[in-house]
Amino acid sequence: MIIRRLGIVVAVVLVMTVGMVDRPLHAQSQQFGLEWDGSGAVRRMLYWQNPPSIYPMTYVFRVFPREKSPPSNAPTGYYTTFFWGNNGTFGWDGGNANTYYGAHPYPVPAPNGAGQWEISVYANDYVTGNEVQWGRWYTQVFRAWRESATTTRHEFYWDWPDTTRVVTQTVVDPGWADSNPPAPAIVVGQAADLCGPPPCESGQSWGGYPGWEEFNGIIRGIQMYSGLLSLSDVQEEIASPKSSANGRLFIWYLNLDPRPSDVADKRGVGTPNNPAWAGTTATEWSSSGASSPPPLPPPPPLSSGADFTIAGLTEGQAVAGSITVGAVPSSGVVPSSVHFTLINAAGTAVYLHGEGVTPYCLNGDDNRTCFPYNTTALPDGPYTLRVGMVSSSGSVTKDLHFTIANGGTPPSAPPPPPPSSTAPPPTGVTFTIQGVTEGQAVRGSIQVEAAPSGTTPSEISFALINAAGLTVFSNPEHFSPYCLNGDNNVTCSPYDTRTQANGTYTLRVVMTWSGGTLIKNVHLTIAN
Repeated sequence: MIIRRLGIVVAVVLVMTVGMVDRPLHAQSQQFGLEWDGSGAVRRMLYWQNPPSIYPMTYVFRVFPREKSPPSNAPTGYYTTFFWGNNGTFGWDGGNANTYYGAHPYPVPAPNGAGQWEISVYANDYVTGNEVQWGRWYTQVFRAWRESATTTRHEFYWDWPDTTRVVTQTVVDPGWADSNPPAPAIVVGQAADLCGPPPCESGQSWGGYPGWEEFNGIIRGIQMYSGLLSLSDVQEEIASPKSSANGRLFIWYLNLDPRPSDVADKRGVGTPNNPAWAGTTATEWSSSGASSPPPLPPPPPLSSGADFTIAGLTEGQAVAGSITVGAVPSSGVVPSSVHFTLINAAGTAVYLHGEGVTPYCLNGDDNRTCFPYNTTALPDGPYTLRVGMVSSSGSVTKDLHFTIANGGTPPSAPPPPPPSSTAPPPTGVTFTIQGVTEGQAVRGSIQVEAAPSGTTPSEISFALINAAGLTVFSNPEHFSPYCLNGDNNVTCSPYDTRTQANGTYTLRVVMTWSGGTLIKNVHLTIAN
């Protein structure tokens, strides 16, 4: 349980050591670590479900990051070294993110740009301004603590012991981290799942990204402390765990050489704080006498063969009673997960279900045939069925629009959602889309912004959808300016349309605020 302590500084230190930067290899015959390939092909998240309080904490890592090149070897450019946060949806606090932080490479521009070391906190990403040097070991220190009832501080020393290589962020907000999330956890290697704690599995990270924002590289030597260590304490603990007085007092977890089969707490005092694996495990890395690990072979490239069809429902169909719906992968594709989401006219997900083995069904199955889904469980009206498939060949998401009509004779099939809200918002609450107009042909880079009026949104999300109905780019924004491709807190970052094939697209912008949701579509053509 997180308890706010007014005027008191308390801390937790998490030390995650990956590699052999500060200790010569000959001091130990062999070292071990946990390795992820970055593809997000399967669920393999290490997590502690009952962590210490979020503030304060200090984290020290040794990591060996490898570059992602989406979509050739990963669905997105996001990484997860670690997060302290909700083991479920990112926006758990009334649609807002709260009580979390993390540190890892972050794609600039998101979601597929070059990675930069970042602090992720307060629904923002604070980066170094320079691309990560891939394929080498880093020792990294992250400290976070509450200074007062209104102020929390965060430091990320991304190339220790050089303390000039640091990202800092201070949050001054009495509402920040003022309560625990529904399922607090420390997660390593992959982000939490959108649908909640294990065994729930949707194929999407807590932010809605395919492949769980998986790390690409090696993590080892994990140490956690429930107290704020000074930088001199941290240096002692890196050299020899429990060698400092504060280290001995606050140590909470220790495993310098984690292996997939042995991530148990090795600190040797108190009750062990053992983590668990969500899904399968990461793979094992060992030093094998080398001073640095060889690069992993790349995962299978994405291909146009990574596809599926939706059976039992068609675009624009009106349905009543029970429907039997499934996803049928294309020949040779074996998904690691297929996830189904029903979204109502207000943009709210009203039903979630994930499947890990065939048949892949909207409402489960008996291992042979799909169970029917009773549409009378939902009010009549228009809906979107969103189906996402994750496989070793990549991730594919498809939307299908239909109407539930159990109140009488089904109406004629509706068209896809119009470029406006399905329910009129209160007078004065709206937003305008700037930088692109209906029917416009665009090329090169565009700067697109949503400008709200009459309310302060909790989120404005952008989705670029191609002619096949696949979402090819998405970005949620929680603070002004609300931009298609992120911003520097003042102006929008350009979006390079050359990252997409020429053709027709729909830009779907969804604004969420305390009183509801407003959706607008703009149809455009990319013509490079």
